[in-house]
Amino acid sequence: MKKDKIYLGLSKYHEVIYAEIDENSKITSLNGYQIIHDDDISNGCGGMECISSTHDETLENGEVINSGDNLKEWDLPDDDPHKDLYEINTWSCEECGQYHDDEDFYDYAVLVECSLYCNECIPKENMLKRIEKPNDIFKVPNMSQVDLSVLDDEFTEIDELFCDSSGFGNESEAALTQKGAEIYIEKLLKEHGEIYGAITSAGQFQVYVTIFKKETE
Repeated sequence: MKKDKIYLGLSKYHEVIYAEIDENSKITSLNGYQIIHDDDISNGCGGMECISSTHDETLENGEVINSGDNLKEWDLPDDDPHKDLYEINTWSCEECGQYHDDEDFYDYAVLVECSLYCNECIPKENMLKRIEKPNDIFKVPNMSQVDLSVLDDEFTEIDELFCDSSGFGNESEAALTQKGAEIYIEKLLKEHGEIYGAITSAGQFQVYVTIFKKETE
């Protein structure tokens, strides 16, 4: 934990409370941390994450502490039991609850309808989007980090589109423009009827969109 943070104890909500102080030992803010154990985070390197910041706090023993209080007047704990823990930033999976370090966000995280999932926990029904009209191609989910082979029993890959995602593509380039992608999808809809899609590879300016059809009974 950083040296400019002073350990005060636990809050009534069992957060670990640290005070930030100025040069006169007066509290400028109070921060609450949760402890994330090694077993609860994917990289095995736990620590402490700040989950609240306030100007007043009630400690576990009932004492109330406020911004502006002078810590010289407080009987502080003799030792900080968490002093060797690093401060980390995490996100957690909606399904399994596993924590991941923010640095691993783009390796593991999949955003589905405002919820974050591990790439191994994404619900099957959210892996693909049905394409009912040509411009639905621009609404398919980004599954570039997800193993879609779990859908092999239900869906068959029928095509792959290389598309411009920047909005500045040219008809003369290899990547399909918005108009080109819509024309291609219209053709697939006429040929196959019900089709589904997902982004399966994404670069800075182009994406690959894989098109699937559902297996018939």
